[in-house]
Formats: sequence, C-alpha cells, structure tokens
Amino acid sequence: MNLKDEHINRFIEVYEKTFQEKITYQEAYDQCLKLVILLKTIYRPMTREAFERVQAKRRETGYL
Repeated sequence: MNLKDEHINRFIEVYEKTFQEKITYQEAYDQCLKLVILLKTIYRPMTREAFERVQAKRRETGYL
C-alpha cells in the first residue's frame, strides 16, 4: 500500500504536536500504515436503518 507524502507529513505534524517528540519519515510511514490497516480491519459501513436505530437509542438514553 502506498501512502501519499502529504499524508505522511501531516501525520508527522499531528504526532509531534500530540507527543512533543520528533519522528523520522520512516517511523511515521510505518505507524501511519499500521493505522490504516487497523482502520480497514475494524471499519464496517453502517446501513441507514442501523444508523437510525443507534440515533433512536441515543435519544432514548440521553447520550448524545
């Protein structure tokens, strides 16, 4: 999987701002790639009906 330089550079910016640590481009690439793989593994699109059920439950419980 190829990641764009602009995405890696943005990852570096966010990482350094969050953790106040410098990381190399290669470290950022590796971590960014792992993050993308994780998200691809756990992400499941939600149907409109499932979304409506979740929203109704949130309104019911006051957890908005």
